[in-house]
Amino acid sequence: MQQNLEDALSIKTHFLATVSHEIRTPVNGIVGMNQLLLETGLNERQKDYAKTANNCGHKLIETVDAILEYSSLQAGKLLIKEADFDLRSVLDKTIQKAQKNAAKKKIKLEIETSQFLPKRLIGDQYCIRQIIQKLLNNSLKFSKHGGTVTFRTELLESSSEHHTIRFEVEDSGPGIPDAFRDKIFTPFAQGDGSSTREYEGLGLGLAISKSITSAIGGELNFESNKGKGARFWLKVNLRKSN
Repeated sequence: MQQNLEDALSIKTHFLATVSHEIRTPVNGIVGMNQLLLETGLNERQKDYAKTANNCGHKLIETVDAILEYSSLQAGKLLIKEADFDLRSVLDKTIQKAQKNAAKKKIKLEIETSQFLPKRLIGDQYCIRQIIQKLLNNSLKFSKHGGTVTFRTELLESSSEHHTIRFEVEDSGPGIPDAFRDKIFTPFAQGDGSSTREYEGLGLGLAISKSITSAIGGELNFESNKGKGARFWLKVNLRKSN
């Protein structure tokens, strides 16, 4: 029975990866050609059509990338690479990207960074950045125009070898319904499963974040009241840098 389950998982993972790669290649071509089209002498109406097509293409690429990332995690292909890194530099790059997304939706992104954060640490900066980016993207997606998303970091404690850091993302969105709380980190889960749901996405971002968090030995959880937003937090132990 266990072998059959493992075989089924392997087949599913291989299928997702293969299909995703096959979709991504032509979509990249479509987006690239459409970008060139935008740089030609189009009238305003044509530009509007081309921009819409371009945005849809980028959305599809994001979807395919999420499926590829999820299938890689399912196949156990995530390699943890610990190295010395500059924490503030990683946070700055991550926040800069989120600020661009926030500006598009006219959402206020507030940053609260503790002055006691260590400058350099040892860990997998890529994994940490991925998780924080997905948490920010999730909060920005569920926040309305004119809303607020707050990103906080703090040093919880230190030992002779490690620093415990907490990263927190709080939004002013609709919150998480009680019936959905146990499914929040489940792959492909949607709070609203109808064909007319308000928010787009596969429901993979939080599932991927949870898997990466487990791989690096961290904790990922949330607090939320329906109608009063949500607060997700990541806690990780990172080795001190010499």
